[in-house]
Amino acid sequence: MSLSRIDTVQFRGRTFYVKRDDLIDTCLSGNKYRKLFTLVQTPKETYTKVISYGGGQSNAMLAIACLCRSKGWVFHYYTKNLPKTLKSGAEGNLELAIKEGMVVHEVPHESFQEKIKQLKTLKEKGTLIISQGGADAIAKEGVRQLAEEINTWKKEKQLDSLCVVLPSGTGTTALYLNEELDDETTVYTSVLVGDESYQLEQWKRLAEGPY
Repeated sequence: MSLSRIDTVQFRGRTFYVKRDDLIDTCLSGNKYRKLFTLVQTPKETYTKVISYGGGQSNAMLAIACLCRSKGWVFHYYTKNLPKTLKSGAEGNLELAIKEGMVVHEVPHESFQEKIKQLKTLKEKGTLIISQGGADAIAKEGVRQLAEEINTWKKEKQLDSLCVVLPSGTGTTALYLNEELDDETTVYTSVLVGDESYQLEQWKRLAEGPY
């Protein structure tokens, strides 16, 4: 069963197909549902606390906050010192995540990377650490399912080849899609955070090449 439909869009005389993962869940929208799919299926008794880190308006932050609330898990989130505008009144994803019960920890910019290293070594029973943006091996199963849906649809449409295009923050979804889609499907991604060297650094943490 496919978790999301595919819409057909005509633009400048060409046909595009849009995988509507934005409609899967109102809070865990888009690739965040795929990245967190394994945890969606995880019994709530498995964990009591989840820890993650990243930007103060992260989409992954909000998605994890929603998931934790549904499971009854306490969610601690570490971010660099917030700008004064947010401190005077949280808004956007930050505001929504706090309403979901997220506990925010601000860390000075110069100490942030050291704090993340400490968090990654934390060994507490019932505690799960999720890397920034959901760039974690835990995302692989959900993206594998997405690839399976695309492969099945491609066969049904009797397409000889297909190009799959998506944006990348950490590039996790693009990386795992590239591993799972059939040989006649090419993945293209647009780097939205950092540059190519940052993207390669993220991929090397998760899998061996070629990329």
